[in-house]
Amino acid sequence: PERVRMPPLPAQDEAGRYSVPGMAARMGVAESTVYRWIHTGLVPAVRCDYGTHRSAFWLSLDEDVEARLRAIRRGDRAKTPNR
Repeated sequence: PERVRMPPLPAQDEAGRYSVPGMAARMGVAESTVYRWIHTGLVPAVRCDYGTHRSAFWLSLDEDVEARLRAIRRGDRAKTPNR
């Protein structure tokens, strides 16, 4: 039987919270980076169902959180050796 694919999550929900793919696109990082931010507590996130998606992360992004994440990204690049 052919597997049915779920539709992708939107970048933002009705409340303005970001999905993981939406946050990754906004911040210009990989989704794995967003998951690391969630698990280390750098960005507030809740899990809830959305359509056919079960227990999806939704992230709140205000000016302070965005500034902190961008500062971390700048620091990460400064520590990365040139290749």
